Amino acid sequence: MNDATEEELGGFKINIKQDTIGIDQYRAFTAQDSNNSEMKLQLLNSLSKVKRTKEYKARYKSFRLWLSIMS
Repeated sequence: MNDATEEELGGFKINIKQDTIGIDQYRAFTAQDSNNSEMKLQLLNSLSKVKRTKEYKARYKSFRLWLSIMS
């Protein structure tokens, strides 16, 4: 991943580290073995917790309002 990023950015190097799994990976793992509840729980607990800023919440609220008007 780091090599591909460096190549795409013309030699600029960014060290990308994955500390936890993403929600898309969680869904893929659980889809492979939907009966393994212990694995699901371990994967779910390893997901990083999302913290929303008040600015994000305000933008999201505005978006939901806009979406309701457009519907």
